[in-house]
Amino acid sequence: EFCKEFDMGAVLGTPCSSIEGHNGNYKEYNETALKAGAKNLVTKYKDYVPIIVCLGNEPHGGPDRVKEDIAAYKAVYEAVKSVDPGITLLGTSCGPEEEFFKQGFQQYQDIYDFHIYEEPKNVKMALRKYDELFAKYGGKKPVWSTEIGLNSSGMTRLVITRAMIRKFAVFFANGGLSTSNLRR
Repeated sequence: EFCKEFDMGAVLGTPCSSIEGHNGNYKEYNETALKAGAKNLVTKYKDYVPIIVCLGNEPHGGPDRVKEDIAAYKAVYEAVKSVDPGITLLGTSCGPEEEFFKQGFQQYQDIYDFHIYEEPKNVKMALRKYDELFAKYGGKKPVWSTEIGLNSSGMTRLVITRAMIRKFAVFFANGGLSTSNLRR
């Protein structure tokens, strides 16, 4: 109701983050359950407010875990697009990790996402790494950072402000499309 009242959209999560982290009852989210849940989610909200479906959050693990994660992203992506091809799917925030590209996750998202709390130069390095991976594996799409900030314990507000201005400038100058969810 708040989103509608304030003329906003919503970013909706999925069980993919539970699968990524092997949390709770993640094994119950098989392909059938993921597809049905994604269809229900989109059907319930797509005509109410503009939505983006987020596929996950900071997955970690080797090639076997990546394969398992991608199977979940694929199920959700295909189900959402079958209901409404115009809905945007925000990829998991794995950053420019080659194993994900190698296994083909770029097919199952409309926008890449990464989180960064490091120096501005690392923002530039991350965006360049995306370009390298696009050249090697294909799938070039916009890049967002849904968590951008810095580990600022003990820093003055002036230092934090200057660092964030630099990070934003570097992000957009190197091809990043959107940032949100600022943290310190």
